[in-house]
Amino acid sequence: MLFRNLFFLCLAVALSVLGLRAESSRPFVVVLDAGHGGHDPGAVGNGGREKKITLSVVRKLGSMIQRAHPEVMVLYTRTTDTFVGLQARADFANRNKANLFISVHVNSAKSEVSGTETYVLGLAKQGSNFSAAIRENKAMLLEKDYKRIYRGFDPTSTESYIMFDLMQDAYLSRSIDLANLIEREYKRLGRKSRGVRQDIFWVLSQSAMPSVLTEIGFISDKREARFLISEAGQEQIARALSKAFTSFYSGSTEASGLAIASEPTSSKPRQEVEETQSKISRSKADRTTSDRQEAEAQRIVRNAKQAKAQSAQPGGKSLREMRAEDNALRAAEVKAALAQRQEPKQDLKHKPKASAGAQTQATTVQREARATVQSQPSSVYRIQIFALSRRLTAESPELSSLDMPITITQEGGLYYYTVGQMSTLGEARKLQQRIRKHYKDAFIVRYEGERRVEKIF
Repeated sequence: MLFRNLFFLCLAVALSVLGLRAESSRPFVVVLDAGHGGHDPGAVGNGGREKKITLSVVRKLGSMIQRAHPEVMVLYTRTTDTFVGLQARADFANRNKANLFISVHVNSAKSEVSGTETYVLGLAKQGSNFSAAIRENKAMLLEKDYKRIYRGFDPTSTESYIMFDLMQDAYLSRSIDLANLIEREYKRLGRKSRGVRQDIFWVLSQSAMPSVLTEIGFISDKREARFLISEAGQEQIARALSKAFTSFYSGSTEASGLAIASEPTSSKPRQEVEETQSKISRSKADRTTSDRQEAEAQRIVRNAKQAKAQSAQPGGKSLREMRAEDNALRAAEVKAALAQRQEPKQDLKHKPKASAGAQTQATTVQREARATVQSQPSSVYRIQIFALSRRLTAESPELSSLDMPITITQEGGLYYYTVGQMSTLGEARKLQQRIRKHYKDAFIVRYEGERRVEKIF
């Protein structure tokens, strides 16, 4: 009996080790998304159709990536002229635990406009009419039972976008990195770059990974349409995207031994108040990005638009709440994989020394709306509830479920809302479980001093 028990114990240990090895050797997965398809032609003009152009470019891009990086797993949301819903595209990427999502589209305008644009998720600057997002999101109207699938979201209503409050986007900086790389490669082709932009694209909002949507040109412009329709033009576009991917992939694999493109951290202390987007970590290849593109990335985060209305909808939950609950379920597998990453051990003998100019302030908002400056231990765990583009007050309904002090720190154009200050991961896990009863997307952030060094889901 003893021998039998010992045998099964050894077998269980062996299987566990094999499972860990399999997870650690999981390949980098990129999902390529050809916009539109089937009965949804997308933008049409000057003898070309968006659905055909995007599919051709995506298939060329996939082949180039596989030739350059055979270890990378390339997946497609569609490989033929078929219709795929917006939610189904994001679900596919989440289900396959993708490390990167690239959606390719073709632009169109009534006026004489040309050039490329690459989008990341976010509220555009003040005065935006959401025209780009409305044009692409209208594809959901072609789906059967779209009102149920998209929970009443109206892609033609600007009010829907205003209420689409950004809770948190842990992948924003990495998405901007890739977007900058893409626009840089377009410029090297001699294309006119209209820069990196933000808007509320459904397929980006539902993807639990760094993701971009790139508009490769305007089919409404005759000269640009000829380029987009031509085999040579599509080949050049695919090659530009492939080069951008290689630069991004090189930076991602350097930052993670598991080939998971999580947000990299800096070894230098960061000032969480009045921090600018120039502090976002970038891959080595992106360090030569032009000043104009870098300034554009800074503008994106600085001008993240404050939501103009409380997100309450008659007779139901707010879009913000529904998105939090929905994403928590859809990204469960991705978060589980990230949680398995080994926590780096702190070297107490070689702590980085904070420079005199890198002092950080943390403002604590008490429930009675009293603000005090709170000193922090050298290494602590906090629970992040969400991040918003606007600062809430103690009386805000979003904070009504909390009965403890909330720490607000500002980084770039976002305010990060955290609670607790635990010295061990075990204590943080217990508080996280409690907080998730009210905030389903809450996760742990490890701090060294006032520097965010690790996210734990």
